[in-house]
Amino acid sequence: MSRAKKRALVASAFAVAALGGTLLTGVGAASAATISHLPPLPRPCSVQVTASVDLHVAPDLDSPIAGQLDADTTVTVVGTTIGTDGTIWLRLDNGLYLQASLAVDLDCDLTF
Repeated sequence: MSRAKKRALVASAFAVAALGGTLLTGVGAASAATISHLPPLPRPCSVQVTASVDLHVAPDLDSPIAGQLDADTTVTVVGTTIGTDGTIWLRLDNGLYLQASLAVDLDCDLTF
C-alpha cells in the first residue's frame, strides 16, 4: 500500500475536533481523500457571515457540525480549501470550516 493511501486511510478512519470539551468523530474516507488545499494565505484575515451558518470539522457538508455562527458574526480566516464537492471552504482560526459562499470578504482579498 502506498504512503499516500495509508495516510488517507488514517485520516479518514478517525477525525476529531475538540470544541468546548466535546469530541466529534466521523469524517468519511471519501471526504478525507479528496480535499484539495489552496495556497496559504499571506496572513490571517476576516470575513463576516451573511446568515446563521454551521461550522464543520472538515470542508465537506457530510462532516460533523461542530458549531454555529449567528448572522453578521465576524471570524478570522487562516486558510482556504476546496471541498469534495468543488466548493471553496474557509479554515477558521479555531480549526473549523465555513463555506466561503456564506461569508462576505472584509480584508482577505479572496475571490469567491
